[in-house]
Amino acid sequence: MNLLSTICARAGSKGLKGKNTSDFLGKPLCYWTLAVYDYFVKQHPEHNCRLALNTDSQLLLEQVKGYGIPFEFIERTQELAGDLIAKIDVLKDTLCKVGLGYDLLVDLDLTSPLRTAEDIHGVIKTAVENEKADGAFSVTTARRSPFFNQVQKTSDGFYRPVIASHLVARQQAPEVFDMNASIYVFKASFLTKNIKSMFDGNMLAYVMEDTAVLDIDSQHDKDLMEIIAKHWWNRHNR
Repeated sequence: MNLLSTICARAGSKGLKGKNTSDFLGKPLCYWTLAVYDYFVKQHPEHNCRLALNTDSQLLLEQVKGYGIPFEFIERTQELAGDLIAKIDVLKDTLCKVGLGYDLLVDLDLTSPLRTAEDIHGVIKTAVENEKADGAFSVTTARRSPFFNQVQKTSDGFYRPVIASHLVARQQAPEVFDMNASIYVFKASFLTKNIKSMFDGNMLAYVMEDTAVLDIDSQHDKDLMEIIAKHWWNRHNR
């Protein structure tokens, strides 16, 4: 298959300033995504893979160049650099500018770096094995459930379950998952449609190890993620 892998990251960040170009375990954050992409390409020669970087950050561009992995640079437009821009719009823009001819777009998020080549392969396989699916994304098993132990503040100022139910044990609740924002796979034909959300299509989920649930959106997230990452990479002999 022809695969377009994407790294999409803007220069600005409200949660943690400069997070997309910050160091993570002593290396630029982009290293961890580039390393697993490069390993995946080598492990799966049956695919024709190409990488695209969509960013408005000159520093991130220079960091990615430093690892010698071929990629296509797509300069992020101002219209797509705002806080409220849906990622699906950035992916559609990237595919359009790189050109058609791809079967799948595989997006690898910089701020959720705990993934393996096997995970990437797993999400791809999940997406392509079902003809009715428009794509797939990575998740982890949720530790909390909106049917049982998640609450929200209501208009009267009191807290009540997110979803009202009479369940007395979590085991009674429907199985739910956390989107861990690490890997997204879309069929290219889906991205050419007039869609506003990936859930405008038929999406499937691939379950990753639950320690890979965090993404970096604050300094606290980053500090905690580095601790988890050391344990996680040791377990996977990386």
